[in-house]
Amino acid sequence: MKCQLVIDADTLIYQAAFAAELEIEWEHDVWSVTTDLALAKPIISGKLLALKDRFKTSDMILALTDSKNWRHQYYPEYKATRKKSRKPVGFKALKEWLQTNYKCVQKPGMEADDICGWLATKPEKLKRIIVSVDKDLKTIPGWLFNPDKDDVPRLISPEEADYNHMYQTLVGDKTDNYQGCPGVGPVKARAILDEAGANLWKAVVKTFVNQGLTAEDAFANAAAARILRYGELDLKTQKLLWSPK
Repeated sequence: MKCQLVIDADTLIYQAAFAAELEIEWEHDVWSVTTDLALAKPIISGKLLALKDRFKTSDMILALTDSKNWRHQYYPEYKATRKKSRKPVGFKALKEWLQTNYKCVQKPGMEADDICGWLATKPEKLKRIIVSVDKDLKTIPGWLFNPDKDDVPRLISPEEADYNHMYQTLVGDKTDNYQGCPGVGPVKARAILDEAGANLWKAVVKTFVNQGLTAEDAFANAAAARILRYGELDLKTQKLLWSPK
């Protein structure tokens, strides 16, 4: 079966742009940061070439993040803490270079992760492999390859993907600034979900309620943790079409 790679390109841009940054001291205690895109571009093209050789395919889609995010209507503080951190110098220029020279996909309101999940679960006679170092992609059923950790792609079942989504809903994610359920860490979350069997969502809601929160709080965290699968977002209204089972 034909193989297509769906690549989280945001990570490629960040890594290459930061690697190409240079600190310059113009005079005593006066510094600036600049970049050389002639250094950054070969880093990205080299990684893409390595993936092409590894998987014996030239069919690659690069997923890019939009400037807006559909999650904010469900969890307004989603990634709010990242406003304090800067993008690397040359980020926008590298993104435009990718869009000019490679097959890229960007959709309204979606993150690169969402694009990966959307395409990987689109019902087509095509083997798609997500390439990403982000743990959040473990919530997507299908093939996943982490170039930093994996020797070969791993196949994530729908059951495992749903379990991982509910796990993230419970524990939250400090990096993405959604809190999860108070008092629930990794060990407790797994104990709750393992005991729940097929009734994962019911167990998640019960856990939130037992901590003095509501089913709406549980859903807000589930929305923040949700990486889109095909058809789960109304592209016009930006409303989430997924509902918990």
